[in-house]
Amino acid sequence: MSPQEKSWTVALPMIALMVAVAPQASAEPISRSNWVPNVGQLNLEGEQPLGDLWTFKCPEGGTVNASVDTKDDTDAAESDIDPVLLLVDGRGNLLAFGDDDVDCSYPPVCGFSCPSIAAVACGRGENHSLVVRDFGAADATGTACQEGGGYNLIVEVFKAGGSQLSERRVELGGGPKNKVPKWALDLGKAPIGPALDDEDVPQGFEFFDSGSAGIGVSPDVLLEKQ
Repeated sequence: MSPQEKSWTVALPMIALMVAVAPQASAEPISRSNWVPNVGQLNLEGEQPLGDLWTFKCPEGGTVNASVDTKDDTDAAESDIDPVLLLVDGRGNLLAFGDDDVDCSYPPVCGFSCPSIAAVACGRGENHSLVVRDFGAADATGTACQEGGGYNLIVEVFKAGGSQLSERRVELGGGPKNKVPKWALDLGKAPIGPALDDEDVPQGFEFFDSGSAGIGVSPDVLLEKQ
């Protein structure tokens, strides 16, 4: 064996070892942008807020982080929505509710902050949903949010072992690409067809009426600003 062949014989196992122990590049957070109308005051019995529903995959034993950030709706570096976020598992259990958890990039003209949920355990059924909507008739500044506004939804999903799922595996989507979940149809809060975009979405109380609320979530957080 020539000296050159010997060097390659030694180098190949070392290269294989380096590849084996090389750290895996973490996936980037998944981001989607859309617009929602303001909810205002719901005066009629059974009236539903308008908002968006995003479906995604959340594996058994895994966890999810999700947040909503605002956009400049006024050309004055302000937002015209007070966003809230609901996380629902594949069986229609409300797992988490986010509201006024972190600062918004563009402060809502009506006051308040942006929603964020972190390290929430995936529930039953792999197909989960995130509902994004305006909170409703509330203001802390004397100026109401009333024109509707844009938002960014940011999602990270992790397996039971802690590795982050890629965007392809998470399959975060809405609109014509994803069907409305069965739980939404069972609650009578969605039409049959594509996932919801500026359409009727659950306000949140329905989950408690149906006995499907997740542990640690109280209807009080959906009722009024603290």
